[in-house]
Amino acid sequence: MDEYDYTGLPEHIRHGARRYVEHHEAVGGFLTSVFQNDLVAAVGKADEENMQHLREIVTWVYNEAPDTCWGSREKVKNWLTSGGPRLVIMYHPSPSGMVKLAPSDGEEE
Repeated sequence: MDEYDYTGLPEHIRHGARRYVEHHEAVGGFLTSVFQNDLVAAVGKADEENMQHLREIVTWVYNEAPDTCWGSREKVKNWLTSGGPRLVIMYHPSPSGMVKLAPSDGEEE
C-alpha cells in the first residue's frame, strides 16, 4: 500500500507528484511552483488543464504531502537535495579486464 494517497490529484499530475514526494526528483515548473507555495508563478506556468484543477492540486499538497517538502523555495530546494534513493554506480574490474557496472547497495565487496 502506498504511504501517500494520490487519488485526490488529477490523473495527469499524479506521476510527477509521486516522483517529487517519494523520490525527491525535480518536476516541471508548474508543479514546482505549487510546492514552493508560489501560486502567482504556478498560475503563470499552468496550462488550461492545470488551471482547471489548481484548487484540488493545492488542497492535495496541503492535506497529503509531507510538510517538509512544500511551503517555500528553501523547503523545495532542501527536499530535492536530501533523502530519496540515489543510483550509485560501482565499477568492478573483472579478471578479464572488463568493467562490470552494478548499482550500489551501500556495501563494498
